[in-house]
Amino acid sequence: MEHLAHEGACESARENLLFADVYIARLPQDAPIGELACKARAEEIRALSNEAAKREKYFAFRLLYHAFLQSFGIKEAEVPLKKESCGTWSAGKYFLSISHSKNALAVAVSCAPVGVDIERVSTPRAEEMARRFLTKRELALFEAAEQSKREEVWIKLWTAKEAAFKAKHKPHFVPNETDSTLENVYTETLSLGGELYAWSVAAEKGAKVRIFSDIAL
Repeated sequence: MEHLAHEGACESARENLLFADVYIARLPQDAPIGELACKARAEEIRALSNEAAKREKYFAFRLLYHAFLQSFGIKEAEVPLKKESCGTWSAGKYFLSISHSKNALAVAVSCAPVGVDIERVSTPRAEEMARRFLTKRELALFEAAEQSKREEVWIKLWTAKEAAFKAKHKPHFVPNETDSTLENVYTETLSLGGELYAWSVAAEKGAKVRIFSDIAL
C-alpha cells in the first residue's frame, strides 16, 4: 500500500498522485461497541435504540478512522470531523464517504470529492426497480444484460448512482436525475461472509482508485 505522510498529504497527492482510497470490511458481530473521538457521532450512537443501527454506525466510524490513519497518517483524535446540516460528515480539506449494508461496511477517502456505496446483491424486484429509478442510459445497460445477471447488474447500477450522488455533496437524492454513466465511477463485486455485495466509488477524473478489503475491525 502507498502510505502518504500526514503533513501536506493532499497537496502532495494533487501534484503527484490524485487518489481515492476505498476500505471495505465485514461488520463485526461480537466485538463490543466502544468510545469514539468524535463526540457528535458518539452521542448520535447513544441516542439510538436499535442495536443493529448502533453497531453499523460505530464500526463504520472505526473503519473511517482506519482509513484516515492508513491514507493520510492522521490519528483518530486528530481527524477534523464535522456533521453538516444536510446530515453528511466532512473533515476539513479531506473528503470522505461512508456506506453500510447488512453485514458490510465501506469507506472512501480522498483529497477531492468522493462517494462510495455498497449493497448486498439480493433484489427480487430488480426489473421493477430498474424501470422506476434508472435513467435511459442506465436502463439500456440493464436491459442488455442476460436475464440471470440482471439482479446483480441492477445493484451495480444502483451503487454507482448512489456513489455519484454522494460525490456531488447535494442535499437531496433524486435517482432519476443522477446518471452514473456520465460520471467517473468504478464498480465491482466481492464476497463477504459468503454473501455477494456490489460496491461503487465515484471519484475525480484521473484519480487512482486504491482498494483495501477484508479490513479487520
